[in-house]
Amino acid sequence: MTGAGRVVVAAGLAVALVILFGIGLVAFRALEPTPVSTAGGGAGQGCAPEPCINTGPFEIDVARSSSVSSPAAGVRLDITFRNHSNDAVTANGNHERADLIDFSLLDSSGQEHHPDYTAPGCEHWPSYEIPQFQEFGPKSVCFAVGGPGRGPFLLRWNPDLGLLSHPYDLRLS
Repeated sequence: MTGAGRVVVAAGLAVALVILFGIGLVAFRALEPTPVSTAGGGAGQGCAPEPCINTGPFEIDVARSSSVSSPAAGVRLDITFRNHSNDAVTANGNHERADLIDFSLLDSSGQEHHPDYTAPGCEHWPSYEIPQFQEFGPKSVCFAVGGPGRGPFLLRWNPDLGLLSHPYDLRLS
């Protein structure tokens, strides 16, 4: 290979590395949670009733129920899911999936809690494909947070919305 050929190959490799780095950076940034405050609606186009998160095609409305009766549990949320998709085909066909595994709750210390099904009224419910323009719920989601005084809380929702899905954080007062 001549000197000019080596320069072309090296330049091509450098361009390829820059492109790969850019793709990796975009993918990493997509994994960062999108913060959503309770004031001003949810992400995207806003939603109601608040607190809520609107990803565009998919929305959740969150109502905080009273504390759960189990000493280990502490937070019970009633969540209604809405599929507003206008697209003929979304990441999941015309359906969006409601699933308990998409939720976690962060307490004031930053500790992450996953759904708890052991307290009364906190049963495990199966995932559900929500047809276009339909809603599902409210469904209860409970979190064992170790008793009162661990708030304020941040609800993290990580719905499967396709390739560039990322979590949404909703501050609960």
